[in-house]
Amino acid sequence: MKELCRGQALCIIKRRCYFDTSIGEASDTAKNTRWGIVEYINLWTDQIPRLKYTLKENICRAAVSKRLTQIRSTSKKTDTYFLVFLMIDCFSSHNLSFLHVGFEHVCFLLVCTCAASYIPALKEFMCEKDELADLVQDLKHGSVIGSQRRGLSVYKKSFSGDQLVDWLQKEKGMARAEACSTGQALLQKKYIVSVRGCGQQDGGFGEGENVTDALYRLLEDDPHSALNAGQTAGCSVKPAAELSLLLRELILKLFSEHLSADGKSVDYKGMSSNPAFKRYSELAIQLQRVELLSLSREEKLAFFINTYNALVIHGFLRLGAPTNMWSRYRFFNYVSYLIGGEVFTLQDIENGVLRGNKKGLAQFRRPFSNTDPRLQLALPSAEPLIHFALNCGAKGCPPIKTYTPQDIDSQLRISAEAFLENDDGCVVDSGKREVRLSQIFKWYKADFGGTDENLLKWVLEHMGASPKKTSLQGVMSEGKTKVTFLPYDWSSNGSH
Repeated sequence: MKELCRGQALCIIKRRCYFDTSIGEASDTAKNTRWGIVEYINLWTDQIPRLKYTLKENICRAAVSKRLTQIRSTSKKTDTYFLVFLMIDCFSSHNLSFLHVGFEHVCFLLVCTCAASYIPALKEFMCEKDELADLVQDLKHGSVIGSQRRGLSVYKKSFSGDQLVDWLQKEKGMARAEACSTGQALLQKKYIVSVRGCGQQDGGFGEGENVTDALYRLLEDDPHSALNAGQTAGCSVKPAAELSLLLRELILKLFSEHLSADGKSVDYKGMSSNPAFKRYSELAIQLQRVELLSLSREEKLAFFINTYNALVIHGFLRLGAPTNMWSRYRFFNYVSYLIGGEVFTLQDIENGVLRGNKKGLAQFRRPFSNTDPRLQLALPSAEPLIHFALNCGAKGCPPIKTYTPQDIDSQLRISAEAFLENDDGCVVDSGKREVRLSQIFKWYKADFGGTDENLLKWVLEHMGASPKKTSLQGVMSEGKTKVTFLPYDWSSNGSH
């Protein structure tokens, strides 16, 4: 019923705001905001498992009538959204069609929501050129970059600290102290990086006469296969949380047009030709030099969850969906973004950052060593709720959504409740005293307590009020409960 309600709501939005000739063509601003409506549908319909056994139809009608009066007088955007989804919750709780009751209320609210003056247009990224961007372009076309030999090894597209300082002095007229300071600034802003594997340690550029012959490369020349590499991010560095918000808005726009109503399938072909994906790809380049260490726990969760889900889609569009176990292993261990001067694969994000640097599936060691600079970003311990937010591109994965730092734990808990309410996530067989869970609980059992008993306790604590929860309580109260795991559907979530 939840998915039916969501689908019906989306159909109304499309029909009333886009395809109804009696209303006419929607404005460009309205078109740019459809993704926002879809986001709220995804958010509020996920609360149905928690709400639908407590709301009564008469309460629903009274609440809708009261809120409708308020919305007509205040015209607050958030209230409009809330009312629509309160109606969805109420109707679904009584197995009523979304169109069965209050159709005129729904139409009124949705037409208002689609009005051009009601919601602001999608924010555009404004690039403020960094003060060192032009110097980096000159460096790219200068005579400094070349092949450098260290012992028996040759390092292509590199230069030494001494060579850079000499070039800055000769070509830019800098004093040596200023040239050294500029080299340090290039390193700190991640325009250049230390060459790995040539016997030197990452660190400062040096000062005065202490500049060494350590080797460096332009970040874009550093050998890796990150999907957002190959072009230098020349804009002034934005805070990670701000850049994440801009990326999230573009992702939401893409999701609204190419994601199914239940969040389980993606039209990759349509998305690849959407101009919004081109803008997203261009904006993702700015992740290269973003500052991450200032992120709070909540900002870190939202940033890396959203980045993970976007990176999976980006990888599918660029490389295709993995089709077997070996291709899946390669996909999750090699598909990456360059973020804050470091390469993060999907495994690095999930197991290194969000699971507190734990070994993942088919991994023999932790993603980050003790000397890895990315270790500073790892959460203190694994956050089990992330498993219901990360979408791996398979049909067995949780639905795709986006998250905000504000109240992130509540958002994640709602996603967990929705996942457990679905039979793909949890099935309770009272007759056999058996609980069948998604393979996610098997693969990451340590995150949920490590034993069947602790696993069941965790599941019970994170279920919304529902008959399924009541059944699980009954099974667990009778004594030993058998825990088994459901087959996992690894087929692609692509709709084409």
